[in-house]
This record gives sequence, C-alpha cells and structure tokens, in this order.
Amino acid sequence: CGATGGYPHFVVEVDGRLEGYACVAKTPITESTWHLYWICVHPRAQRYGAGRTLHAYAEAFVRERGGERLVLETSGRADYTRTRRFFRALGYESVGRIPDFYKAGDDCLIYRKTLTAE
Repeated sequence: CGATGGYPHFVVEVDGRLEGYACVAKTPITESTWHLYWICVHPRAQRYGAGRTLHAYAEAFVRERGGERLVLETSGRADYTRTRRFFRALGYESVGRIPDFYKAGDDCLIYRKTLTAE
C-alpha cells in the first residue's frame, strides 16, 4: 500500500481493521541512507508481531532500492523505553542524542541500522 511517491507507507490489516503502518523515505543528499519515519501499531495489536512485520517489509523495500542503512529518531522520555527496546532488538544502535530537541527535557535519540544482504 502506498509504495510509490516520496514517502512510501505500508500497513498491517487484521480482520479488515487497520492495525498499524510504517513510513520510510530516502534521506535527501545521501547515497544510500533511508529514514524510518514511523512505525505505529494500535495498542490492541501490539505484542503480536505487527511492528516486526511492518519493519521487515520496510527493510526489504529499502534494500531492494539499494538502501544500505536505516536511520530513525525517537524520544528520550521514559514512556518511550519500550520503543527504544523494540528498535534495539531489531538491530539498531544508538548513534546520537540532541538534548531538549522536542521540548525541554525531551531529547531526540538517533539510531542507525546497517542493512546487510539477505
């Protein structure tokens, strides 16, 4: 779904209900870096693999287009701990922090994953 254009989107549907989506895009002025902008999964579908499914599809999509790495940004707030754990489990490494990025006390954490051939 939505695989063309500047910001391809992919969805997970269960029993006719939209349960999650992901958005990726090639990072401007880079040779082979892409950004993972969003992986959003409805709470009722969390912990059943929807996020991993979306990520695997997005990663394959990027690889097929010559992407060599994915970069993402997320909040440093405590309520994003599960999100950061999820990305680390998918092989992302923390590569940076911008203090007070979103607002005072809410840092932007930057993660990167190098893609390997399957």
